[in-house]
Amino acid sequence: MPASVLRPVVLGLLVALALSPILPGPLLAAEFGETIGTVSRALAPADAIRRGQPIPLERGDAIRFGDDLTTGVDGRLEVVFTDDTRLTLGERSAVTVDSYVFTPAGGEGTWRLLSGVFRMVTGEIARRQPDKVTVATPVATIGIRGTDFWGGRLKDNPLAVLTLDGHIEVSAPGGRISLGPGEGAVFTSAEAAPSGVGPWTPAQVESAVRTVRFPDDSSWTPRPGSAPPASPY
Repeated sequence: MPASVLRPVVLGLLVALALSPILPGPLLAAEFGETIGTVSRALAPADAIRRGQPIPLERGDAIRFGDDLTTGVDGRLEVVFTDDTRLTLGERSAVTVDSYVFTPAGGEGTWRLLSGVFRMVTGEIARRQPDKVTVATPVATIGIRGTDFWGGRLKDNPLAVLTLDGHIEVSAPGGRISLGPGEGAVFTSAEAAPSGVGPWTPAQVESAVRTVRFPDDSSWTPRPGSAPPASPY
């Protein structure tokens, strides 16, 4: 093709590309070591296991993708992720983040409870795409529908869950349930059907919530579906 003909063709292609709509690209997961959150409160012992080494955490410390978050006896840890999801760990607990991405185009997050107890108040990811946020446990997987909820070991039961606000769906080999505000359930094993499904009494709610409470929190005794005035949630 003569150069005099080729030049207009190339110019036309460039103009067409410039005027074409820009489509959003795929969401890129957080890279290992990338900052995904910040410690808002910590009560020692509370560590990030980073590259196999425990790093004591204090308020303001960055949480990186790949960190295992752990607490020891009497420890507490509260982390706010970049989408404003707030995660609180009680004593002798461990959580890792299996996947996390938050951009203007969307996001997703998968947290995994290794041991202990936690409370989570979901953030922007769950508000935009509720089905993109999950918490996996050794017994069941918790699907989020925009919520404030608690979960973990309770007394001799490997898993109990309680919804303080919003809704969650809990799936295990033994069955699948949906829980609304003030409702909870207990799993004695992954294979057994959940028991105690339904509204929890104030005493039951208190027994769960106090496991993640910091010493400086209000001594408020929660009612199902309510929230404490002094709570950071």
